[in-house]
Amino acid sequence: MRIKKFVAIFTSITLFYMVLSSQVFAKESNVIWQEKLVNKSFVWSGATTSKNETMLATYTTKKNIDHYEIFKVNNVTSKVKHLSTLDGGKVYLFDFKEKGYILHLEKKNLTIYDENFKSIYSKSWKSNIKFHDFSIRKSDVDDNIFVFGGNIYNFDSKKNEDFFVFMNHDKKGKLLETTSNKAPGEAYILRYTPDNFTPIISQQTISNDHTNFELKVDRSTIPNVNDGYRISFSSNTITKYKDHFYFFLRKNEMGSGNERLLKVNTKGKVVDFLELEDINISDTNEPQFIGNQVIYKSLLGEQNFYHLLNLDTLTEKTITGDPFDSPFDVINENLFYITKDGESQFYNVQNTLLYTLPSDGSYESIYDLGNKGNYGVNRAGNTITIFDLKTGEVIINTNMHPLLFNDNVVLFEEKSGYTEVKLINLASYKTTK
Repeated sequence: MRIKKFVAIFTSITLFYMVLSSQVFAKESNVIWQEKLVNKSFVWSGATTSKNETMLATYTTKKNIDHYEIFKVNNVTSKVKHLSTLDGGKVYLFDFKEKGYILHLEKKNLTIYDENFKSIYSKSWKSNIKFHDFSIRKSDVDDNIFVFGGNIYNFDSKKNEDFFVFMNHDKKGKLLETTSNKAPGEAYILRYTPDNFTPIISQQTISNDHTNFELKVDRSTIPNVNDGYRISFSSNTITKYKDHFYFFLRKNEMGSGNERLLKVNTKGKVVDFLELEDINISDTNEPQFIGNQVIYKSLLGEQNFYHLLNLDTLTEKTITGDPFDSPFDVINENLFYITKDGESQFYNVQNTLLYTLPSDGSYESIYDLGNKGNYGVNRAGNTITIFDLKTGEVIINTNMHPLLFNDNVVLFEEKSGYTEVKLINLASYKTTK
């Protein structure tokens, strides 16, 4: 089983600033809703409600205070319903368990409203705190749990601290605050014992706290560990697959040396390993697990190679890439891409080439931004392409980054004196364009 990395629904308090009264104008075909934004900005988040509506928000800024207008657009009739206004702080829209929610973060208060703007949860804190970052994180393991919070500066203690609140969706559909010990482990992580560098496998929750799980690897079962070698992690990447843990370990601590992919059982014993060539694992070459394999990249001379290691057989398949450093990544549990011949080549978990898209060779240029995993965004130069993740079919080309969630997308286009914003359903657009 592949342990998925948790994904922040919204990773920061980033708001997308547009050209600044909005005007509704003649709607184009295949567009659910569109407006001209004049003297307004758009909140960089959205949600789908239980009644097939898209919840969006705009804001204006007066005397350094943001004034928000939240509204819903019916995805079938295009009817717009004004929901409410909020003043000050930051507003986040998100969906959870097929319902839309509004989170209003103020200096010392936080309120969550449901999709009908009924207050369903509030929290205050005595200390004067300031968020360095704020996110809403949904569990990959338990779909009834999410957290909100981030790193704060506490003006009373004069310290940087983590501040997270765990929320639970109960059987009656209510959101209730819960304790962190109810949160499941989301991802396995690696660390050493401080004395003899024995690897320890532990788990983190979605707030990055450690769970009670801890497995110390038996040093005596690590190959060559007693032959004068020091060991070090080549990467913090680790997964659990078929009741075994897999991670990379290097023979020495000098940043080079033979690599091994270790297979460790649930008792902490190394039961098998795959010897690899000396590779340089970096931030842009972090191994990625998908299905029954792990993918990493090496650069030998000026030639780029992609290595696909099978976890069932501990065998290796190599794909020759471009003669320069180029990106690769796992998009979702069924899809990954490599860069070759100036293209992004997309493969399924069986390593079958599905389709290709243009690539400019830039890192982090391809995203899966939809909760359902149906659509992706590819950037090549100044062209941003929204495409079908299953078929590679190009649906929309644009030159401004879209807001994509579920099957809906918000597109922006700079005009003379205003910004045009459109809401499009990608599934409908795809069949009628």
